[in-house]
Amino acid sequence: MRNTLRDVIPSMFHRRLLLLALVAVGVLCILGFATARLTTGRSYAEARVTSEAKLESTQLISTKRGAILDRNGRILALDEPGWEVAVHFGVITGEWAGREAERDAKKDRLKWEALGDAERDVYVGELRAQNMNVRSRRCSPSSRMYRATAGTGCASVGTTSSTA
Repeated sequence: MRNTLRDVIPSMFHRRLLLLALVAVGVLCILGFATARLTTGRSYAEARVTSEAKLESTQLISTKRGAILDRNGRILALDEPGWEVAVHFGVITGEWAGREAERDAKKDRLKWEALGDAERDVYVGELRAQNMNVRSRRCSPSSRMYRATAGTGCASVGTTSSTA
């Protein structure tokens, strides 16, 4: 074979270049097989879950700070729990209640299609009034939902609260 290779490739430089290319192709094949085994093997899912779990760590740090004072000694901020309430503007204006009442009215498709435009408006108005009464009773201080939130308010639609 040695003589045959010398006959086919007479230059020593080209034979060494061929040897180097074969070694490079061999290394790339080995790396390709290893990559395929790691990304499609049975243990891939398990290894991915454990490695992703190592990337994320949660550590609670207790925060305690004193009051923030201005240059005259007046308190600007205290380290006390605070509340934030966010209400969508549609809830305040009543647009949301109207949309929800119309959505509820359209659930009974046969009745909705049988009504005329004026009758539909009346029906939506009745549902809107019913929804407002039910929601206001849920959030009264004597209600079970109010007591479940320890008297801090009622968990109503469109509002969120959190402690800081």
